[in-house]
Amino acid sequence: KYMMLTYDDQWATTLDALSYLSNLGLRATVYVNVGNVGETSYMTLDQLKAVKDAGHLVAGHYAGHASGAHPTSWSGLSSQERTEAVYRVADWLSQNGFYEGVPHFASPGGDFCPDTDWALFGSLLQTFRTASANGCQQEIMNPGVTGHLLYLSGIDSHSSWTQARADVKTEGGLAVCYSHGGSPYSGANAADWKTEYDNIAADLQAGSIDG
Repeated sequence: KYMMLTYDDQWATTLDALSYLSNLGLRATVYVNVGNVGETSYMTLDQLKAVKDAGHLVAGHYAGHASGAHPTSWSGLSSQERTEAVYRVADWLSQNGFYEGVPHFASPGGDFCPDTDWALFGSLLQTFRTASANGCQQEIMNPGVTGHLLYLSGIDSHSSWTQARADVKTEGGLAVCYSHGGSPYSGANAADWKTEYDNIAADLQAGSIDG
């Protein structure tokens, strides 16, 4: 029974949350859009390296030919564009010391192309975080990797956060909670998201989740 906290696009506001998680002994994953590294409101390369040194995982989100935001639709890219993006992310992770054997990847916009993506670049990936048709987030295991990942739950309120924690305890598999920016859900202040993270740490200590 596991919970994984993930943050997209390396927003600088995420640093406070990551620091707080570190103090609780919790680890998160930051999915990096390479084109925005070092730009205003985003983490710098040195900050990302400090995040890794603190025990968090730095993984791939997108790498285009130029700087700036990633595309809103992964499936809207051609097979060649998707393949090139993944390999550029893998190269960037490796060159900057983040590559940990088999990278994890979160597709921009949450799309996944199951008929082609694993064949095109699946040998590089262990997990591929995506979104299902109903808008819920999911993470898909490489068919060649043994895993027990169930789903990823979008967090947009205290109630959905509470439900995600409950799901981890009852499903018996791996639930992944998605957060964007420094807050577990939009509109929350620091006291709100610290409480949510404290609850996760308490679940770990009580043994109701394993990690």
